[in-house]
Amino acid sequence: MAEKWELSRNGEAPEPHVSLCVACKGLSYVGLGEVLQGADRYWPNGFSLWEKLSVLNTLEGRIYEEILKPHSPPPDPYEPLTEENSVGRRILVPEPFGKELYLWWIRAQLASLQEETAHYNEAAERFNLAYRDFARWYHRKHSSSRGNYRYW
Repeated sequence: MAEKWELSRNGEAPEPHVSLCVACKGLSYVGLGEVLQGADRYWPNGFSLWEKLSVLNTLEGRIYEEILKPHSPPPDPYEPLTEENSVGRRILVPEPFGKELYLWWIRAQLASLQEETAHYNEAAERFNLAYRDFARWYHRKHSSSRGNYRYW
């Protein structure tokens, strides 16, 4: 049975948890609750909120360290997801990349934990494509504090 995830506090838009650069202000971000509801709707599972947040912490830590942090000015320090701070929180990646990237990551990790090799392989391939697309877009839109990146 899918759990009900609270999308935001008092119906307000999800709150950012890292500062946004000028290039990212005004972009659309989905809430963490929307991603978790989507994962439960598309792939019913018995995993707890804590287990799903643990999976998402790995992804968000990777995005923060590999994509966001190398650019200047670096964003605020990343605050890992917990059951307490996940309500009303938005994901780190804007649309049109965010929801797809997060959903395929969750699907790959849940399939791995359930030893569903075929589902894992498909989800991992789709995740890698979404991650690459986001990384290329982000590096094109932002100046780097560690040199110039070239992606084409």
